[in-house]
Amino acid sequence: MITRTLRLFMVTVVVTLLLAAFPVNAAIIDWDSGLVVDDSSVINIGSTLVAVNSGTGAVSINGVDFAAGGSSPLPSSFGAAYATNAFSPQMNTLLTGASFGATGTTFSLNGLTIGDDYLVQIFAADDRGCCAGRQVFYDNGTGDNSNNSPMLTTGTPGFVTGTFTADAVSQTIGAYRVVTDDNNTYVNAYQLRSVTALPPDPPETIVHGQDVIDRPGPDGWHGAAVYNTPIADGSNGTPGILGKVSSFEFFNNLPDRAGLFITPLLVENVGGDYVVRGIGATRTVTDAGVQTNDFDVVEGTDTFDWTQGTFHMAMRYGGPTVSNIGVVKFGGSATNFWAFFGDPNPLGPEHNAVLGNVLSGPQSFAALGRDYSIQFTVDPVNPIPEPTAALILLVGVAVHGTRRNRKK
Repeated sequence: MITRTLRLFMVTVVVTLLLAAFPVNAAIIDWDSGLVVDDSSVINIGSTLVAVNSGTGAVSINGVDFAAGGSSPLPSSFGAAYATNAFSPQMNTLLTGASFGATGTTFSLNGLTIGDDYLVQIFAADDRGCCAGRQVFYDNGTGDNSNNSPMLTTGTPGFVTGTFTADAVSQTIGAYRVVTDDNNTYVNAYQLRSVTALPPDPPETIVHGQDVIDRPGPDGWHGAAVYNTPIADGSNGTPGILGKVSSFEFFNNLPDRAGLFITPLLVENVGGDYVVRGIGATRTVTDAGVQTNDFDVVEGTDTFDWTQGTFHMAMRYGGPTVSNIGVVKFGGSATNFWAFFGDPNPLGPEHNAVLGNVLSGPQSFAALGRDYSIQFTVDPVNPIPEPTAALILLVGVAVHGTRRNRKK
């Protein structure tokens, strides 16, 4: 015969096992709070998963679309919680209605991915004469005061935010009230946002410069020109990715400039001076219009680290040591600017494009407003590490062994 004490023990064991099998989804939430100031009080970082306006209609604020929630997320609702209308019409709509339920009522944030990061924002406001001093707060569903949000006094519209890493596919939120006249607590509106950091964009090829089209120019001077805007970072934050100038393209359709020369340069801005880091192959100009050539580095480098310096596209009319007049069409610009170093006469050897030297000319102009019809194409590259001594030794042993085997 089972005694009453044994039956109570068995019931206790069953309840304990059931609670273990169906635990409250209670990730630790990092809570914060704030007062409603304007529409920017609606947080819009990350992406919206759920946004509900309790008690009243749908409304869009600061890029977040709140659906009409009725009594969601708490069991009941009313439409006259906040009447001061101190904010924009949209924010007033968000705060006017509320859902309510007994203190300790819970609701769930569903559709979560375990391990992802989320942000929940809950608004509370009630400026009625009966209720402006009420205090409400929220937790992660445990109900044991171990993970409470800051307190909100409803007469001053405010919100709490909570960030957490999902440990289940849903997260419980508990709503509470410091009980005075009745035990109801409420939620005027809430939203759930995914704030998991997105992976960086993959490295990309950068086309740097202005459109290669027919324009009024070209220059009647000898010289070199540097595009003042630095080459954009194509690594997109991916470590170890370098930029490599692979080609350049320019426009000339004038027969009297055909047969002249142009040399592409990679330069670095060092304290306001343009230092030559790479000299590409000198190309003969034609009158074909658009002309595309590989950079084909002759001296220095065509490769640079986007994070270690500020690099620019440059061109030298002529070769590195012999100048000629301009060969690239250009027009005036109010947005693009070039530094120009040159003279109406051929440049002397002191103004040659020399690796490691600063570009110079008898006359210089720091910021000519021009659109030159020239572009550089810069590709992202992942440099192959130099072979280690151990690898070289292993290759040498393998080759030596192969030779010995052939002699047998």
